[in-house]
Amino acid sequence: TMAGTTATFEGHGLTPAVTRAYGDVHAAGDLTLRMHTPLSVPSSAFGDARLEDLFYQYAGVAAGRGAGDDRLRVEGITLGGTADTRVAGIIAAGYPYEPWAGHFYQAMDQARFVRLGIAAARVGLRVSCIVSRDLEHAISAYEAIDREVPIRDRRWVVIHVNQATPATQSGHRLTWNEDRRGSIEVGKDADLVVLEDNPLTYAEDRIKDLVVDVTIVGGEIVHERGYRLQSPPAR
Repeated sequence: TMAGTTATFEGHGLTPAVTRAYGDVHAAGDLTLRMHTPLSVPSSAFGDARLEDLFYQYAGVAAGRGAGDDRLRVEGITLGGTADTRVAGIIAAGYPYEPWAGHFYQAMDQARFVRLGIAAARVGLRVSCIVSRDLEHAISAYEAIDREVPIRDRRWVVIHVNQATPATQSGHRLTWNEDRRGSIEVGKDADLVVLEDNPLTYAEDRIKDLVVDVTIVGGEIVHERGYRLQSPPAR
């Protein structure tokens, strides 16, 4: 149970093995948050032709709005960003083993990113990308892809690491759920967090120390201060 977290968007993507593990947790009724994740692509391990075939296979479950339910949904893919390509090559040598939940460090140059992005767009896969530098290169790559296959209405994602926290304020848009989440009102999912104090009046340097009293997902208390280490209440 993640105190204070009602949902996640795994922007770095997850490998199929990790996704299956979450599926097992969900099948057992123990997934206490909403998880939306792209599939991670091992781009440094394979050539373009192999990856395009992989995109075709991934599209069966991850194209469009993806597959799953309101607790666990797989949708789209993540392509490597602007991480060090030398590091990417070292990690790729150990494929399929990966020191991360996804192939985040599978970096590539801009020209290859555009080629693979176009291939993904043609089979209906939304692409997410996290960059640590050269944000303008990622944006210009998306613009080049859009000139070949229109993606402006598909909400492709590019997030600089410095924008990670602000991005959490728009999670409902990242996951196509603005009609159900993002605000507390009648008809929307009852997902909310109760803190021990009001962050708007709390000293700014102490906000990080605020304690979560209650976490509610879908109207169900999944974490409550005092028994946070116990199993969640039975559904």
